[in-house]
Amino acid sequence: MWTFSPIKEENGRRIEISGVSGMESVVDAGPDRGLSMGELISKYEGELVGARTFSRFGNFFPLTVSQQGDVIELSFNDNEGSDVFLASVEILPDSTFRIQDAIGLEKGDDAVVYDAIPDIPVNVVRSPHFTTNILCLDRELMRDYIEKDTFVVIIALEGEAWLTSRGEQLLIKAGQTALVSALSTGLIINPNGEFTALETYI
Repeated sequence: MWTFSPIKEENGRRIEISGVSGMESVVDAGPDRGLSMGELISKYEGELVGARTFSRFGNFFPLTVSQQGDVIELSFNDNEGSDVFLASVEILPDSTFRIQDAIGLEKGDDAVVYDAIPDIPVNVVRSPHFTTNILCLDRELMRDYIEKDTFVVIIALEGEAWLTSRGEQLLIKAGQTALVSALSTGLIINPNGEFTALETYI
């Protein structure tokens, strides 16, 4: 599991995780500190991103997560860094979330508002490119990715939690984004109090 140094842009936008040239994420802690996203994938290959993703993209990381104020944007990119699919998640009061995605924009659909449900993952984006769930936890939750063969990104929105997988532990706090390898068939999320996050995988 890894966290990354956010890239702050002049307009107040923060790139939380990215493999796009010119805004490639860099590991901020642990034995891989200082490695760029491409170098990290080169080191671990399919063990990090999943065999299918590595076969398709090589050392390019296809998901970008950015945040500006209360809006988080998730985009799936091709190998040249162009957006293929984009979804935005706006954090509203009272544990509600407004979702707008590129498919909805093309159809002219209105954004959809979802309520977080305590201790039950709520699916808010499901596309051929990536899936995003809201996690609102006040007790331990086990997430099983055994059949997905994919990396998982956890975007901490409120509170903090311990992530545990394969004997490794990582404390993630609001404002941080963690990358969990494809080898992590099971992930235990143990909140310190209340913890809200987005879970995204391809």
